[in-house]
Order: sequence, then structure tokens, then C-alpha cells
Amino acid sequence: MGDSRRKPWRDERILFSRMREEQIHTVEELLGDIRTLDDLTFIDHSMTRLYQRYIYEDEVLDTIRGGDIIEFHIVNNSPRVLIRKQRMKQSYDICVIVDIVTKTVVSAYLNQSNDKHKTLHEEIYNDDLDVCKIIEECLKTKRRKGERLL
Repeated sequence: MGDSRRKPWRDERILFSRMREEQIHTVEELLGDIRTLDDLTFIDHSMTRLYQRYIYEDEVLDTIRGGDIIEFHIVNNSPRVLIRKQRMKQSYDICVIVDIVTKTVVSAYLNQSNDKHKTLHEEIYNDDLDVCKIIEECLKTKRRKGERLL
């Protein structure tokens, strides 16, 4: 029998281009706290993906520090952003997913630079998502560093 007090699973997202100014500022402020690799935690899944895709940790940091934020995504209590940056002298981009509260790299992958996402599923995005409130809630209940992310 499950715990009836357990909150339902949460999975919502908003495109960065549709976020309000104060939401963008909040996300960018949290990302600005990431200055070195020591500021990041890499879970096993992200390390596996880096290894499989020949992506280096310093490229992840460079993407976080100078890439384009694509979307904000709340998965249960993990407020994540997808950041994308073209890989030096190559025709594909490094895409990094990072929890902006715990500073945890969740995953990373490569995507063709010319991929304009013609098949983007607009229906999965919520333009009314209250990003600032979500982040505030997550900061209040900040998970211990290294807690498993799903």
C-alpha cells in the first residue's frame, strides 16, 4: 500500500523564449552561481552519458556558463534547465540538463546544430507555469547534495 499523503508526480515545462522577465532573471541568477566544476555535482547517469557521447566535463561547464537556455522543466521537485551551445568547430551542439537548485548535472547529449525542432510538441509546454514560485518552493526544500534524481 502506498502513502496516500505522497504528492503526485510533477512534470511541467515552459520554453525559455516564453518566460517572463522576472522568471528569466531568477533562472539566470541561479546559473550564475556556477563558476567552476567544483560548483557542480554529476550523478552517475550524467557521467555515463558524458562518457558514451565523448563530452568532457569542462564542455558541460562551458555550456552552462555560455550557452542558450532552451527550456525550464520541473520534474517532481527537480527544477531543471536545458542549455545548448555549439561545440567548437563542429556541426553539433552540446545540450546539458542541470538542476538549478542543487547544481546537479542530470544529463548531456549532442544535437545537430541545424536541428530547428520542426517536430517540437508544443502541447507539452505550459506558458502559465509559475517558474519563480516553483524555484522558491524547491529552494525551501532543497535536497541534500548528491540525493538521487529521477
